[in-house]
Amino acid sequence: MVTTRTPRGYGVYHKGIQEIQPGQRPSLSDLKPLLPAPWLPVSRIEKLHDDPQVIPAGTLVGRINATDHADIYTAVPAAKRTNYLVPCFAGAGEYTLTYTQDDIDYSTPDIDSYPTVVAAAGTSTLDIPAVKPLGIMTYDCYASHMNDTWKNYLRQHMVTFLSWGYTVMIPVRTAAEATLQIGDVVQVEDNSGSDTTWTPKAATNIVGRMKLWETGDTPEFKVGRVIEKIDLATQTASVANQLLSAGFTAGNYGSPHDFGGLAKVLTVPGMGLSGSGTAGIPRSMFSAVAQSQVWSALLISISVL
Repeated sequence: MVTTRTPRGYGVYHKGIQEIQPGQRPSLSDLKPLLPAPWLPVSRIEKLHDDPQVIPAGTLVGRINATDHADIYTAVPAAKRTNYLVPCFAGAGEYTLTYTQDDIDYSTPDIDSYPTVVAAAGTSTLDIPAVKPLGIMTYDCYASHMNDTWKNYLRQHMVTFLSWGYTVMIPVRTAAEATLQIGDVVQVEDNSGSDTTWTPKAATNIVGRMKLWETGDTPEFKVGRVIEKIDLATQTASVANQLLSAGFTAGNYGSPHDFGGLAKVLTVPGMGLSGSGTAGIPRSMFSAVAQSQVWSALLISISVL
């Protein structure tokens, strides 16, 4: 039996969003470099450079401020305080942060005792009130605390996001996203006004995701409109919250989908290119989470401003 071997850090990875049409990205570099909050938990380890990332592509993001988010704004010493970028959440609910072993290993500062490093996996005491949307991340954000942890090292000196005039394709990951239909107006997830936690490594995470905008919801949390709903695959055996990547590896997928033509493109085994090796399903959609035994994607025209 012949198998393929992948050098460390060169395994297949595609961010969970695909930009279909170009949009506008605000530049804030003339004021102060925009960075993700230093106390955000690790979402992924980028293996090539062995560096932690904290906000995955496809996450709706906003910024904290001293008035609406006083506790977390002042958790950082005065010299470091700024309007950091964080995942969005709407409504009356708030969200905490869930730290894992990766946060211990990669020296993530604990929001509850900044700048002390996270000492144990668990959920933060401080929580984050509603964060209004400014845009959506189209790439993964690296941890901003690295410049303080190692004085000679910073992966991203600033970040930005798409804010309006663009169309993106995102994998459906939550039950609320699965209910969205063509023509629906969408807003930031609010968990029906209840509290939740930011668990970026979990398939069940809802913070920074989307839901249907309904009468009575706050207009400033609207982010756009669904213009297409795409079938990716169905499960041949029910597995709750299964990632499409896991279902594909296990052979637990089937039925025609909207990318059948791409399956005719022959790809080299082991390279992970979208084509015959992925049954035509775009790799960027492999982070979809099964909802009612279906993996889907959404094409969304987003206008936040």
